Amino acid sequence: MKTNYKKDKKETPLVIVLRGAPGSGKTTTSELLKKFIPKTVVISGDTLTAMVVPDKNHWREFWPLGHEAARILLEFFLKKKFNVVVEEILPDVLHIERIIAVAKNFQARVFVFQLEASLAILNLRKKYLKPQMSRNLIKELYGMVLRNPYPGAIKIDTTKLSPQECVDFILGSIDGRRF
Repeated sequence: MKTNYKKDKKETPLVIVLRGAPGSGKTTTSELLKKFIPKTVVISGDTLTAMVVPDKNHWREFWPLGHEAARILLEFFLKKKFNVVVEEILPDVLHIERIIAVAKNFQARVFVFQLEASLAILNLRKKYLKPQMSRNLIKELYGMVLRNPYPGAIKIDTTKLSPQECVDFILGSIDGRRF
């Protein structure tokens, strides 16, 4: 079932945060959401980090830079009244709080979703990930996300739903809900 999000002309911008381990479906879901929600952009802090990281051994050093670049882009697009999907691993829940704070400054509606899959499934999906994502790094990031849950996140098991079903679930969840 394809669901279109209908935005009232007076309605404030929408910010959807997709959090999860590498391979959980964040990029696939965010790109699909862009097709169903008008005037939407996708920001990936992980991609922004990967653009500047010299090699996989320095990933942690550059994560704050990717997060800061994502925050700046979020502000820019919200000023322009775009809807924004932020998709990142986000093992640090403080960054989610920063995203929410920026969104609230623009009176945007914010929704946080945690996309989940088992470690075995994530490793099977590894072939679709950036080359620097080793099994060990996936395992480490998977553990970080699980150990640091965001209390307001709506969980979605991507092993049980197709990407379209994930989008339908998200669009159904944002009607009438607010952070």
